[in-house]
Amino acid sequence: MLLLSILLVSNVSLGLAYSYQRPNMSDFGKVPSYLRTYLLVSGFAGFVSLFLSSFGLSFFPLGEVNEAEASFFLSLYYGLQCVFFPISRRCLSEETKRNVWQARYILLLITYCSAMFSYICISVHAPVWVITLSILNSCHSFVNDFLLFGFLFC
Repeated sequence: MLLLSILLVSNVSLGLAYSYQRPNMSDFGKVPSYLRTYLLVSGFAGFVSLFLSSFGLSFFPLGEVNEAEASFFLSLYYGLQCVFFPISRRCLSEETKRNVWQARYILLLITYCSAMFSYICISVHAPVWVITLSILNSCHSFVNDFLLFGFLFC
């Protein structure tokens, strides 16, 4: 039940953060315009895949330790998502190497959280669809968020 609670609170928090931050096309920085639609669509698919895999895993018997770990990585993932836009905007306004790498480290931590969540899904022998969706989100986080966006936006 902890995982489901974290999932719901994290999604509400992310929604509130985004409604306050109002992400827009200027947040893409130097990302070529032909990649922006792809990144938006894949970002939405990644969001849905993580939500569904987390939701499915919350009804699977995990044990206290695995549920606490999954909840930790899920809450850290969403927490980092909440602070990413302010940091990337500071990077775009100042363009110092330190700010660029701060944004990239956040994207790398997001990828790590997603990968650890996938590892937990695999280690508890969750249903195949939960594992598949969690791995898809991990791949999305690494390729689209960290590599493409992280090295093209600034």
